[in-house]
Amino acid sequence: MKVLVPGVIPQVFCAAVIFLSQAVTADVLILKNGDRITGEIKQIWDSEITIEPDYSDEFEVDVSAVNHIESDRKFEIELENGRSVVARLNGADADGNQVIQLATESMSVPLAQFFELKEPEDPFDWDSNIELSADVKRGNTDTLNTK
Repeated sequence: MKVLVPGVIPQVFCAAVIFLSQAVTADVLILKNGDRITGEIKQIWDSEITIEPDYSDEFEVDVSAVNHIESDRKFEIELENGRSVVARLNGADADGNQVIQLATESMSVPLAQFFELKEPEDPFDWDSNIELSADVKRGNTDTLNTK
């Protein structure tokens, strides 16, 4: 019978929470042969999905080898018919089509009909900063410096 030191239990619990939280936020490619590639999807372009796993540099996977994608992130998706949407990728439906979750509805689209996929561009967020400094010296002369 093994006895755990009381300080070890919180450490194991914290490590498990950190590991699981990282896995939840990752994108997952489910391949047709059943393999899973977990990482950050960069784009779909020219029938190739670019993904960057934690253990490797980014690489391309042919769309025809992928069954579906699972991700909680929003993407800008342009379909072959010219329609553009911002949606999440929620796995596959019963027919094997990619389910995309729009703001108010979900759609099923064959992954092969994705013309382009990329992360939405963040609107430019202005940031301003004002600093005021004053230095007043009174002595034999009357001087006033302001920056």
